[in-house]
Amino acid sequence: MNLKIARDMNGNKILKVKTQNGRGFSVQTLGNLPETHRNGEHIDAQATIKELYNHVREYGTSKQQDALK
Repeated sequence: MNLKIARDMNGNKILKVKTQNGRGFSVQTLGNLPETHRNGEHIDAQATIKELYNHVREYGTSKQQDALK
């Protein structure tokens, strides 16, 4: 899994997620991934991954959930 902090076309900070088994997706960090929003994905990769999995488990689409299995 490849994680990268970027900005969307409106200037919002997003976490881009690219998996080996399919298309990637992005999650807006503000409100959804607050620790990642503050620290970035490289400060504490384990916290970012945990936060991402929790968010996708709760709010993600079925394709996003399948991508993280």
